[in-house]
Amino acid sequence: MKIELLFTPYQEDGSLGVTTVIGKYRTKKASYQYVKANRKSFGKGYFDLFIDKKYDSYTEQVRAQDILNV
Repeated sequence: MKIELLFTPYQEDGSLGVTTVIGKYRTKKASYQYVKANRKSFGKGYFDLFIDKKYDSYTEQVRAQDILNV
């Protein structure tokens, strides 16, 4: 299983910016800990996890409750 942490910023006009890959992690917990420790340095935007399993891939949004429960 591969997990990539993605960040998409909001532009000043309210539109979405370019999505950036922040890093690759082995577990969801590790990516949540990174977001919890470094959230203030990214500004306005949102985080997503791109999860790639053997025969399935999907995107999952990182929510504030997920970060607090780590």
